[in-house]
Amino acid sequence: MAAFTIVHRGVPIGTTNTTPCPDTYAPNWFEFSQLDFKPLPAFQSVAPVVRLASQALANLGFLGPAADPASDAAGREAHVAARALWDELELVDATGNAVGGRVVWLIEMTFSGQTSYWLDVELDEADAAVPAHIRPPRRATPAYNPPAA
Repeated sequence: MAAFTIVHRGVPIGTTNTTPCPDTYAPNWFEFSQLDFKPLPAFQSVAPVVRLASQALANLGFLGPAADPASDAAGREAHVAARALWDELELVDATGNAVGGRVVWLIEMTFSGQTSYWLDVELDEADAAVPAHIRPPRRATPAYNPPAA
């Protein structure tokens, strides 16, 4: 099991644990979905962005009535803000060293009064003998297989 801390602008906002298992369709990185994210007190600094994006995702991209064009625009803005936040998040290991990778999703969900989180991260393949702080761009292809037309 590997332990990671999620850091925003140098401040830890949460932790997660996972068991490494490479995806078969992603030979150059590992992707871990629906990790058990445990927020730390500093998570409150980013929680409004996460909550708004989560609400939009739960409403199929809308923030308000689907017939209202402003709802679509607000949902898109929430997603853009969340994407910018996710791009700023960094991963560090249990020893405090940076881990090459990125946060793909960090979503908050509440069911029956219980709040939980969906954390999805991609870890880059470690070929180098020394660590580097280079963040590769997101992959160009979607993380899912679109339905056939």
